Amino acid sequence: MSEPVDIVAAGREAVERIVCYDALSMDINGRRDSDIVSELCDKVERLQAREAKILKLHTPFPIYEECGHDGDCPTEPIEIDGEFFTCEEGFMYFVCFECCVVNDYQHEDCAGGHDHGKDIPICATVALLTTLQTGDSND
Repeated sequence: MSEPVDIVAAGREAVERIVCYDALSMDINGRRDSDIVSELCDKVERLQAREAKILKLHTPFPIYEECGHDGDCPTEPIEIDGEFFTCEEGFMYFVCFECCVVNDYQHEDCAGGHDHGKDIPICATVALLTTLQTGDSND
């Protein structure tokens, strides 16, 4: 897969090159092409900023189970809410902090209401944003 293109940077670069066609575009459609491209770049930047804010809210929250090492963990032990110790081997999956966590615990509706796993998006919002970013869809 090729590297993603920074569409805003490419658009701003294109504006520099298409200024010479502005007089022609004014005659044809009453607007300068460079203004149209600049406006589109501004809109993309605003959408990217909104997307970043959404993703900041929908952060991964790790869910662990007891690892079974009985305190003799091969890696640094992780204390879970003062209830038990586990290690990275007890990691089960991530859930979405915004959608699935209440008072630092996975909400019951989340645990039984939708699937979680190591290769599954943490919530429907992140899944949708990922689909929009990559263009991949299972629809």
